[in-house]
Amino acid sequence: MFIDARATDQKKIESDICIVGAGAAGITLALALSGKNLRIILLESGGFEPEPDTQALYTGANTGVPYYPLESTRLRYFGGTTGHWGGACWPLQAHEFERRDWVPHSGWPITREDLNPYYVKAQETCEVGPFNYDAEHWSEASDQPELPLGDSRLLTSIYQSSAPPTRFGSRYREDIDQAGDIRALLHANVTQIHRDPLSQTVQHVTTRTLEGKTLTVNSRLFVIATGGMENPRLLLLNDIGNQHDQVGRYFMEHIGIPKATLLLAKDVNTLFYKRTSINGTDIRAGLSLRPEVIKKEQILNTWIGFQLKATPQSRLAHSVDTLKSSIMNGDIPDDFVHHLKTVLRSMRQIYRDRDPAESDDDELGGTGELVEIPVGQQSEQSPNPLSRVTLGDQLDALGQRKIVFDWRLTELDYYSIRRTQEITAAEIGKSDLGRMKIPNPKEPEVWQHPQRISELAQPQGAFHHMGTTRMSTDPQHGVVDSDCKVHGTKNLYMAGSSVFPTCGYQNPTLTIVAMAHRLAEHLAAQFPEQEPT
Repeated sequence: MFIDARATDQKKIESDICIVGAGAAGITLALALSGKNLRIILLESGGFEPEPDTQALYTGANTGVPYYPLESTRLRYFGGTTGHWGGACWPLQAHEFERRDWVPHSGWPITREDLNPYYVKAQETCEVGPFNYDAEHWSEASDQPELPLGDSRLLTSIYQSSAPPTRFGSRYREDIDQAGDIRALLHANVTQIHRDPLSQTVQHVTTRTLEGKTLTVNSRLFVIATGGMENPRLLLLNDIGNQHDQVGRYFMEHIGIPKATLLLAKDVNTLFYKRTSINGTDIRAGLSLRPEVIKKEQILNTWIGFQLKATPQSRLAHSVDTLKSSIMNGDIPDDFVHHLKTVLRSMRQIYRDRDPAESDDDELGGTGELVEIPVGQQSEQSPNPLSRVTLGDQLDALGQRKIVFDWRLTELDYYSIRRTQEITAAEIGKSDLGRMKIPNPKEPEVWQHPQRISELAQPQGAFHHMGTTRMSTDPQHGVVDSDCKVHGTKNLYMAGSSVFPTCGYQNPTLTIVAMAHRLAEHLAAQFPEQEPT
């Protein structure tokens, strides 16, 4: 059931579990807890559509590496940032959960094996294919070979794509509405978290609408799931969990700088490295370094993707699969007209009078001995305590202090990207596939002086906010424990990518959802007296 906090006369609500934030983590958590005879409250700052006044609550100052306007990086309405999510899904690799001697502050208190059962559930929630990210499997299924790299330091890495991307707000709106044990309050901004220092428990939270109406939510357990910047902001505003000055630190993003170009031989088959649909699952393949190479080189992980044009055949397969899947679910897909036009145009081009502009030569970049292909990178950032979110003196429309964002990168971040490019170039050349062009800074020492990064290129973030309420068994080095409970508070939990100790290069959504399923199981176990309905 949905309730608009602007219209209700209620002043107080009782619940068993109160979830603050209705994005990927919050919606997943609420639905995973549904049916267990619990009273669940889901609080959302916005409504069903973006609203400028609500979105403006995200504004803040940036004092670090140049970054996007903060209000443009998140969406503050039901469904959250899945409203502009690109759909990429892939799990963190096993070695990325481990402590790495060359990466300060690395290591998770849980393992990839601990998370695997919840990744399986996350695949279903995100509406992607089977929990299988083995490149050889997908290559064989597509009848397209991987690059013949031989005994190389490189391997092919793939991700699955939710296509069209699952918009949690629209996809799961009816499920939330029909759940008899979930009450979702819209336009309910949490402004205060009332914690009793003697009992070390949160007693209740106060919500306020932009029009000034207030409401109190009492609950046995509370979860904050408002994103990698708002999660620490709420803790800092209420002086919770920061006894060791850890809240807001270790902000991480996925970065790519600078970009390179591959020059591949004209006869090299790169079709497997296009975004394509295989047995109903959209995938995209790229290159990364083998874990043992990363360890030997003592660098961070980076994914390299080829910016290849889609063929008429691959565009057709994608649109056909999208239309088929949506129709079977009784839905109209995003961009319905686009997909319909693609089917009609591709059928004409392939089977009747194919446009010469869509020839194989053009698809590969032109004629000649070598084909020039732009390369995109998505690189891991190391956890850096100086990269952080704090509070400034400016106030938002609710009277809350705004964020001051200080994104900082380290020498290891820059060196890892550069070294990965060098290794990739060497392996491509050794395999006689072609060559790789790497942009060279005028002064090599630029890499050793992060403050001079503007002389080389502008860092490109990916809107992935991670690490600001990190998980650690030791309260002196993190904000939450291995169950995502805030250190020093008995009934307050954090959800989302803010709990990530390290971030890999993988888009965080699948891991966010997997962690939400794991947290739901833990929270339900706190109510042994409750019998599922």
